[in-house]
Amino acid sequence: MNSEKLSVRSKDQGKVSTTVRNKKISPKTQNLISDEKKALAEAKKAAKLGNKDVAKIHAKQVIRIRKQRTRSYTAGAQMSAVQNQMSVMEANNRMAKAMGASAKEMKKMNKGNKSLEKDLQVKTLRTLEVK
Repeated sequence: MNSEKLSVRSKDQGKVSTTVRNKKISPKTQNLISDEKKALAEAKKAAKLGNKDVAKIHAKQVIRIRKQRTRSYTAGAQMSAVQNQMSVMEANNRMAKAMGASAKEMKKMNKGNKSLEKDLQVKTLRTLEVK
């Protein structure tokens, strides 16, 4: 079971941390998460030692990794949306074909009923003529 810590910021509240469970995380995303953790640890370590320039470089790297992860999530969401649209279009296409086929069958039934009605009218007229 993969879980990922997500941080949510609100204007009224402080930093709220939540855990997302039962979410499939791609290996690429897992690598980004581990790289982010490493870079963050390096930045903290450099800051603790007083090496401000190195800490700044690692902090920028953390920001780049977070942006890359966000772009990855966005691309995945867009791909899912396109996939869902394709599924809907395919279902609509099948429905249209089925409706067309049923319309043809109904047309045939109507033609058949009309000929039956004509036969019935002819029989009725003949019986009336005989009487």
